[in-house]
Amino acid sequence: MSWAETMLLFLLFALSIPPSSQAWSVDYPSPIANVPSHWTNNNATIPYNATYADGSTSRAILVRQNPAGYAPSFACGFICAAPCDGAFLFAVFSVSIGGSSTSAPANTTAAPRVVWAANRHHLVKENASVQLTKDGNLILRDFDGLLVWSTNTLHGPIVGVNLADTGNLILFDVMGKTVWESFEHPTDTLLIGQSLRQGKRLTSASSNLTQGQFYLTVLDHGLYAFVDADTPQSYYQKKFNVTDAVVQSKINISSDEAKNVTAYISLLRGSLSAFASLNSTRIKLFDMSLPWPSSAQLMSLEDDGHLRLYGWNGLSWKSLADVLNVDPEECAYPTVCGEYGICSEGQCSCPAASSGDTLFRQLDDRQPNLGCSPATPLSCDLIQYQRLLPLPDVTYFNFADDWTTDEESCKGTCLKACSCKAVFFRHQNDSYGSCYLMPKLFSLMHYKHGTIGYNLSCWCSCSSSTHLRAPSLHQKGNNKEDAGGGSV
Repeated sequence: MSWAETMLLFLLFALSIPPSSQAWSVDYPSPIANVPSHWTNNNATIPYNATYADGSTSRAILVRQNPAGYAPSFACGFICAAPCDGAFLFAVFSVSIGGSSTSAPANTTAAPRVVWAANRHHLVKENASVQLTKDGNLILRDFDGLLVWSTNTLHGPIVGVNLADTGNLILFDVMGKTVWESFEHPTDTLLIGQSLRQGKRLTSASSNLTQGQFYLTVLDHGLYAFVDADTPQSYYQKKFNVTDAVVQSKINISSDEAKNVTAYISLLRGSLSAFASLNSTRIKLFDMSLPWPSSAQLMSLEDDGHLRLYGWNGLSWKSLADVLNVDPEECAYPTVCGEYGICSEGQCSCPAASSGDTLFRQLDDRQPNLGCSPATPLSCDLIQYQRLLPLPDVTYFNFADDWTTDEESCKGTCLKACSCKAVFFRHQNDSYGSCYLMPKLFSLMHYKHGTIGYNLSCWCSCSSSTHLRAPSLHQKGNNKEDAGGGSV
């Protein structure tokens, strides 16, 4: 037996020995597999599978059991969201294993929670496969052989894969050093000790586990949350200045070295902290205090745009805190009332005309938070019938791209652009102000008169169903709805 083979066997043996306080089930898969390994997504070849009370299904190829109560156990394998329709995600997920005996069964009343996933744009079917190749690449293929995802670690010195007790999926070499890890490629969740590095994203998951529309990212000047669109719209920002932090730290670096400083955030015990990193030196940028953990914690960006902290209660994850301080609270989240919806003290309504005309309708009268749609869809072919509906005391969560002009020119530009869904004018003086055109409109916010500190007017683009009788703002001064403009 060669020296390398001897070291590999020793390493696999050492990593598989649990602490004395842990009870390991002989019925569960090992948390470690060596190269080469192959798994096919079906019950016959993956015997450890479970169907949960909510209708979701999991098939585990690796399981890391943790002490009951303090932390969840983690599994790596295929998971199908409730109600399972045969579309699976290859993922790492938490599982609850009841009791401490060596044959303790999985608790199927507590649904598994995904903490990392491979390619959420492409869910796979029955008989999809995962392969850890002999040359060290972890590959996911669909049932038809289509390549869905890989670690791109070809020709690396990889000898095995390990699912750590932290929930980190690791490819390691013969010396036990990490070559690739899921912690460096977060999806929608950070676990304790995990970081989100500059330029990478934490992206929300939708209810079927596919990629959602919200993302959190670290830029060189701050932490930002966006709702995705053709032009992403920011709804949260916490700025920092890396250059000032380096100067205040009194670290002696050159201007060229300063250009290589990168920022990142880390979920730590009791805080979400931001750091600037240069080689092996790190400089703290800010701390956001969080509840101190009495057990395991995770932080997840969810499909409503909230960044929530969860704690493990021995059976499942329970919400502990809403991490982002978004002002004014719930109404400032982009989808709280859906597209075109107006949020007022947590209640949702549609834009309404003072004349009583129904220009917008709720998508579902029983669920007003789903948003509204124009009664007559906007059409570039019928732009001459487009009108502007004034919305008094209404504002928006994002004012990004703007230019200085007068109010009439601002409104006229929106009317000439069939992509313009709404227009805002922020008055700087009696003649001029900042104009904002919105090609994509999420939830609007109602505010009490005189509380936002500036003079703002808002109009929403709409079209009349009676085209021949509908007044148009292209006919200046003839539209009664335009009177007043909704100015504060």
